[in-house]
Amino acid sequence: MIDEGFVPDQFGGSRSLARRRYRQFVWEGISGGHEGKYYQVKDQRYLREDGFIDRIEIEKERSEGWVYDIPLEVISHGVSREIGISEDKLYSVTRDREGALGRGIVAYLARVVSDYTVREIGEHFGRSPVAMGEAIMKVEDCVHREGHSLRRSDA
Repeated sequence: MIDEGFVPDQFGGSRSLARRRYRQFVWEGISGGHEGKYYQVKDQRYLREDGFIDRIEIEKERSEGWVYDIPLEVISHGVSREIGISEDKLYSVTRDREGALGRGIVAYLARVVSDYTVREIGEHFGRSPVAMGEAIMKVEDCVHREGHSLRRSDA
């Protein structure tokens, strides 16, 4: 649900006063000109100063606890064997449903267990990061449904 009043409420008063204050806020921001700090992106995930980024990275390491260095080829082979599809289908350029499911499972495991980026996984399979991200979300949905298996018949 979208709270349409959240932004105006930050500027207080009646709706008309909030609109005027918001408009003034925007114009003050525009008059500040181009600020290079908003274009300094590190690792294409963070838009803040390095101290913040370092804190986030440390917290991430603490919360994960472990990451295994498993090559994508090994994960692909294991998934192929476990769900009963050929590895060729995982790497196929066709839009095969079984291949898509297998790639999604490999991508999900690669993110969770080995901390691969979506870009790295996409490059491995010759797919876009967007396609791989969507595949990961589908598998996450399956995993989070109680009692749901990732076998081929569940696709």
